[in-house]
Amino acid sequence: WRFTGYNENGASYKFKDCDARTVWHFSDEDAPPLGDGTKVKKLKATAPDDCMHFGFEASWTMMPDGTLFLSTTRIGGVGGSSKAGRFKVVELTDDRLVLALFGSEYVLER
Repeated sequence: WRFTGYNENGASYKFKDCDARTVWHFSDEDAPPLGDGTKVKKLKATAPDDCMHFGFEASWTMMPDGTLFLSTTRIGGVGGSSKAGRFKVVELTDDRLVLALFGSEYVLER
C-alpha cells in the first residue's frame, strides 16, 4: 500500500513527500502477541533511503468489531505525528484503504 493522504482535524500540513513515497506492507507474518494475548501480524512501512525517520515497524490485526488495530504509525518524520490504537475502517476496497482515529484520516492506495 502507498500512503497517499493524511489529514489531522482537517489540516494536511504534516503529510510530506517522504510519506507519499513510503510503502506500508501489511504482512501475514506473525508478530509477538499483545500483552493480552491478542495475535497480531507484522506491518513494515519502508521509506526511501533519503527519507530518514519515515519508515517504521508495527503490529496489526483486524478486531472483532471491524476496527484495525495498529501498534504505531508515523507521519511527517521527526516532529510529525504518531498514533496507535483501533482505527475505524472508513473505506476498504481492493485499491483503497481509509482509516480514521482521533480526528486523523489516513489514506492508502495500491
